[in-house]
Amino acid sequence: MDPNGPSLWQKLWRLKILPKANDFMWREMSRCLPTKVRLLSKHISVEATCCFCREIQESDVNVFWECSYAKECRHLVAATWQIPSPASITEIISAVFQQSSLQQCETFVMICWAIWKQRNKRLGKDKSSLASSIVNTTNNYLHSWQVANMVRDRRVVVLGNDVLVIWSPPPPRWLKMNTNSSMNISRNRTGLSWIMRRSDHSIVASSGVPIPMWMDVHLAEAMAIR
Repeated sequence: MDPNGPSLWQKLWRLKILPKANDFMWREMSRCLPTKVRLLSKHISVEATCCFCREIQESDVNVFWECSYAKECRHLVAATWQIPSPASITEIISAVFQQSSLQQCETFVMICWAIWKQRNKRLGKDKSSLASSIVNTTNNYLHSWQVANMVRDRRVVVLGNDVLVIWSPPPPRWLKMNTNSSMNISRNRTGLSWIMRRSDHSIVASSGVPIPMWMDVHLAEAMAIR
């Protein structure tokens, strides 16, 4: 096993993704995924060309990295992973996990899983989807699954199209401050507010102030802290 293996496994199991996608990447990292090159190495006769690009043999590196279909998927998620001439899938996964945030790792694994499903569709003679379609579908699927899990764990509530985070108290003897902002574009005004509470939900202090200008929501929340 690669020396980076343990940290890769730990990061994989921390990802908040569908169990099927996690299982898929576990099989890939264990070199168990039945790519055409792997099947040939087991003396199973198959046509070895990649079903997407039809240019080179279908190995792990090809189907998830070098193939034009995989490259288009990475481009659509604005990926900036720098892995020149990777020699193995382990090298790719290790580099992606080292260069990326947890959220970017989740996107990488989900996109790889989607590519593999599209690959199986093509082998089964079913019509596969465009890269743009699977990227959009995968991102929406992942977001919906994560929100559903947060609702189940009572960390958020869903009201119509809005996902609202449920307030959680700080540890005992700690204080927690939350900020908020609201914008009125037509009047060119921004409202800033903050509230500080104890672990027993009691309010320590709060304040709000109008600002005679419109500002970006992230800047407004930062200004509320200030």
